[in-house]
Amino acid sequence: MRRREFLLGAAAVCALPGPGLAAAYPDRPVRVVVAFAAGGGTDLIGRTVAQRLQAVLGQPFVVENRGGAGGNIGTDLIAKAPADGYSLLLGYSSNFVISPFLYDDLAYKPLKDFAPISLVATATNILAAHPSLPASNLKELQAYAKANPRKAYFGTAGVGTLGHLTGELFGSVAGVEIVHAPYKGNSAALTDLLAGRVQLFAGSPAVVMEFVRNGRLKALAVASPQREPGMPEIPTFIEQGFAVEALAWFGLLAPAGTPAGVIDTLNKAVVTALDDKEVKESFAKLGYEVTTSTPAVFADFIRTDYDRWQKVIKAAGIKAE
Repeated sequence: MRRREFLLGAAAVCALPGPGLAAAYPDRPVRVVVAFAAGGGTDLIGRTVAQRLQAVLGQPFVVENRGGAGGNIGTDLIAKAPADGYSLLLGYSSNFVISPFLYDDLAYKPLKDFAPISLVATATNILAAHPSLPASNLKELQAYAKANPRKAYFGTAGVGTLGHLTGELFGSVAGVEIVHAPYKGNSAALTDLLAGRVQLFAGSPAVVMEFVRNGRLKALAVASPQREPGMPEIPTFIEQGFAVEALAWFGLLAPAGTPAGVIDTLNKAVVTALDDKEVKESFAKLGYEVTTSTPAVFADFIRTDYDRWQKVIKAAGIKAE
């Protein structure tokens, strides 16, 4: 069963109003903070969610872009907002499960300061290779890296990115040393990968799939629990015997202490709003899959991701640059 189907099935539990449901909610406009600048993929996802919630609940859901510090500023804004359901966050995975271990002075506590409402979307990571690397699957890469320690370099969009952590986790699980080569963005990493100056890339499939399909690169694995429908020919890390799972995600959250009835209303609305072919297609163009959940499933999802990346970051000694 694919992750979206599992989580959507779990979301059905929230289909009926729960105890303490605030029947009048919402009775005025709701602010939805997107912790990144306007115009990017995150902003598009946030505005799509806001528009669809407005259609379902009948009140304006107004996006407010509050970028800065890689999303940490806008995230903190909602951590400290009134817990009344009128200030929400389109949360991004990095700010909840990676930033806490990169920054010593993070102003919010991701597991305590928020009330999860629902997942919104997820995207996998990919490990791709230059054709000159004598490995076409992970077992062969493991063998090569063991015979040639610290000679295989994996490029990423930067220190502390999900691609960086994916590569580090694979190295740890496989018992090999592959060297991180951080770049200032995906474009520079891709340029050096295509030129063979680095042998591997870990990050978003959207960066490399054009070149995988035309034979200039080869895909070794995706880091989702199951194969991806848009690239079913690429095996997962897990099916090749390596316990590596790395999903980027967006989710809707409220400040901790928001009434349970409000959370239930919003959860039901999110599930309804995103069960739409047009929404799914627009997210797919950004490399994301619509993925909804119950509040409890989302909370467990965050905790699992939090624990996973805490171990990887501490073991690798990663700190923000």
